[in-house]
Amino acid sequence: MRVNPLLKKQGDNLNRIIKLSGINITDLAKKLEVERLTFYNWIQGKCPISEDKLVELSIIFDADPAEIRYGTNVFNKNDLVTVLTLVERELAQRDITASPEKKAAVVAALYQLYQTQKRILHKEFQANAFCETAEDFIVGTFCD
Repeated sequence: MRVNPLLKKQGDNLNRIIKLSGINITDLAKKLEVERLTFYNWIQGKCPISEDKLVELSIIFDADPAEIRYGTNVFNKNDLVTVLTLVERELAQRDITASPEKKAAVVAALYQLYQTQKRILHKEFQANAFCETAEDFIVGTFCD
C-alpha cells in the first residue's frame, strides 16, 4: 500500500505532538471515541484525520489544526513565551550566565512540564505553583 506523502507528514506531526504532550494513545483514543488502530493509521499516514477529529485533537493539544495537519509550529506560542520569560527572569535575578544550549534544554524541559501540568490539571492549573516548581528546577540546574 502506497502512503500519501501529505498524510505521512500529518502522521509525523501528530506523533511529535503526542510525544511532546506525554498523553498515551489509548487515552487519546478514548477521548476521541476511536479505536487505537485508527491512531496508528493516522500516525503511519494510512488514512486522513477527519475534520471533526482534527478539531478535537487541536482542542486537546491546544494547537491550531494547521499545526497538526501541516506541521506549522507544533508549540503553543503563548505557553512557550511564558516559560522562556520565566527562565530569563530567573537567570537575570540570580545573575547567572548560561550557554544557549543549556538554556534551550531547560526551556524545553520546563515547557514540556508546563504543558503536562496544564493538560492534567485543566481548570485547577495554577501558574504560580508552576513558577515555584520552575524556579526550583532552574536553581538546581544552574546553581549546583
